[in-house]
Amino acid sequence: MRPRSLFLASLLAAATSACQNDTGGIVNAPGCSDAESISAAAGAVSAGGGTPVTADELIAAMGGPSPATAPVFLGNGYAAAVFPGLGGLDATQGSNFAWISTGIAGAGTTSAVVDPATAPETGTNLGGVDCAGAGSYDCVQLTYSFVVPSDHHTVRFDFNFLSTEFPEFTGNIYNDRFTVSLASTTFNFPNISFDEEGDQISINNALFTDDDCEDFEGTGFDIDTGFGSCDAGATGLLGTIAPVAPGETVTLTFTLAEEGDAIYDSAVLIDNVQTTEATIDDPVTSDCD
Repeated sequence: MRPRSLFLASLLAAATSACQNDTGGIVNAPGCSDAESISAAAGAVSAGGGTPVTADELIAAMGGPSPATAPVFLGNGYAAAVFPGLGGLDATQGSNFAWISTGIAGAGTTSAVVDPATAPETGTNLGGVDCAGAGSYDCVQLTYSFVVPSDHHTVRFDFNFLSTEFPEFTGNIYNDRFTVSLASTTFNFPNISFDEEGDQISINNALFTDDDCEDFEGTGFDIDTGFGSCDAGATGLLGTIAPVAPGETVTLTFTLAEEGDAIYDSAVLIDNVQTTEATIDDPVTSDCD
């Protein structure tokens, strides 16, 4: 088992202490003033393929109905990005997808938002908000509200959750997790993305089955142990669908957080948000293949 330690000093101490302001729906983490912006970390942003983005840009990359209110991103601005592709990962609609991480978005790749960035293993402690309860770290949260079209009864989206906590810490307290809540007048679900056992999306989830580094080559999670196995894993591309009521305002809240400590990062691709005419009684998450 890899030894775990307290927070490993990041090469980006100055960069990750900068705060993104509230332009475009970004909400400041505690300790950040409205006057502080991403430009406060002058020279920290790389010439690579990624840049910090606003909540509006994340929602636009994911597709879906127009926001009913300004979307909100809660967390460190360096943890999110919009990518046209990342290694072997591609958009499932349009030309881009949203990417949120418990470390630097795109770390370990040429598309990293910040260069140099500590790779997902051992990861980067970004600090900031606690939006996922006691024992969580490096939490990032994206909240999006929209009005359901008059003839539609479901909302769906694609995602792929990747983590360096796998395989050593399966069943351990270090269990990073991805949850999605849905709130409206008719329907309220604290989480709509889970396996058939009702378990949250994490390395302990029954849907976390992809342990082939070739499937996420170029993502920063293609970590070869040198013994013919991968030192990270993923769910692969999954889809969640949940019931909604026509004409109602629905709020989706996407939350990603580390559990147990603030190192060994995880990330999630989110794309292809759309409402449909299909009807179902309860949320379902399944393999997209």
